[in-house]
Amino acid sequence: MHHYNNIMKILLIFILNILVNCADNTPVHYRFKVEQRYVSAEKDFMMLLKSKPEEKDRLTELLVKKFSEQVDFSFGVLDSMKDYKKIKETFEIRQFVYQGSLRLSQLYYGQGKFDESIKTLNRLLEKSKLKDEALVQVYINMGQSLHSMGQFDSAITVYESGLTEIYPPLNNEGKIIYKLFNLPLHIFQTYHENGEKVNTEFARAESYYLNLLGNNNDSVFSNACFANLSVLHDRIKDYTKEIDYLLMIKGSEAERTQKIRKKIADIYAQDLRDYDKSLEILEELLLEVDFEDSLFYPRIMFDKSQIYQAQEKPFYSRQILINIKKRFPGFYRKTPAVQQLMAQTFEAENNWNRAAIEYNLLVEQSPYSNQALATYIYLSSYYQSVGRKTESRKWLNLSETISTEMIQKGRGTVLELRGILFLADLFSNRKNWNKAVNYYLEIYEKFPKTEEGRKGLGSAIEIYSEYLKDNKKADSLMEIMIKSQSLLKQSLDF
Repeated sequence: MHHYNNIMKILLIFILNILVNCADNTPVHYRFKVEQRYVSAEKDFMMLLKSKPEEKDRLTELLVKKFSEQVDFSFGVLDSMKDYKKIKETFEIRQFVYQGSLRLSQLYYGQGKFDESIKTLNRLLEKSKLKDEALVQVYINMGQSLHSMGQFDSAITVYESGLTEIYPPLNNEGKIIYKLFNLPLHIFQTYHENGEKVNTEFARAESYYLNLLGNNNDSVFSNACFANLSVLHDRIKDYTKEIDYLLMIKGSEAERTQKIRKKIADIYAQDLRDYDKSLEILEELLLEVDFEDSLFYPRIMFDKSQIYQAQEKPFYSRQILINIKKRFPGFYRKTPAVQQLMAQTFEAENNWNRAAIEYNLLVEQSPYSNQALATYIYLSSYYQSVGRKTESRKWLNLSETISTEMIQKGRGTVLELRGILFLADLFSNRKNWNKAVNYYLEIYEKFPKTEEGRKGLGSAIEIYSEYLKDNKKADSLMEIMIKSQSLLKQSLDF
């Protein structure tokens, strides 16, 4: 017992010494205070991510205030510690300043306060000596804010500053800074989507990656360049060149090279319509791939089945599907596209009764899948075309019921988004432009930072311009589109 008391006394003295040191040692004390504020604000940010949609605006406003105070306090601490520039605590405080400033700029961006986001980042650049990934992240965030303000040329200038300042795009450990490395590709893709300066930006991006290849022999670095060059050529539909670059990617793992070859087989089948070449590659892969790979092997079989269907050989296509169902029942059950193709093989043989059975199985087993949603519309249109109006109406009503279920069950999730998108496409297909445009706008209003939201806005612009003949409304939406576009997909972490 006496020994235990001595240990407790020693431990108590040790703890008191730490507390006294924190109180007396200004750098340690300030570092503790800065970290305390940052951690508290970051915890609130995590709570924001889990909050209900109707609470997000209010909580974001409170969080902006909290991070703003944290950043101001941290900068003030750094100013008061000018005599301690080279000590560990100063470096750690700078890290908290950096993280807090990025988070604050992100919150401003989410609020649409792009000018405040830029001011926050400029302050960080002026008061901090950033490098490598830290500097790249600031350039990218600032460029995104400028882009969203409609200042696209200024955004490009900022991005190019990052590309010039850090070349090649490697950190101190020699590893690729992918956010910077991918930037020329993203810039080209944005111009490509807008139909502007496509040739110029393609040449600029291609030159960037080709020059990098000439300056670095590292296999990982070379593979990354070849991959981005293949994507560039895919975007301009130069599929032969895309295949050439994919073949240049070297891999020590058989699985990696096999997946690249499957990608090449997809290009031959889907883009070049060279079905024989695609089948040749798939046959080779089936001989190489481990049968026990319950995901990759049946996927190759399914690709082969799709090619036979495209070649108008539904019997051969179906035999492969039957084989998949027997050998890989889990894959068959969880892949609605397989069941959809099964129905299509019977329809291609004019065996409509059996095709209808298979279509019904599809919608029963996977009612919310993209394949099932397409089937509701298809069957309604088919029955309408053959004069079976009652059945046509039945499938149309079912499609509306299913989409409503998706919206109600998936509030704030991808399920709701897909439900609204389905209704938008449904009414667009029926040329009910007023209902369709309302649903497309609803997608953008509820999911503005998603690709589907951006496409919904684009569809609304097209409908107002081409079908409703309301150019004023189309122009106003186009202004929103320009401001909302971003070179990189937005997320809460930029």
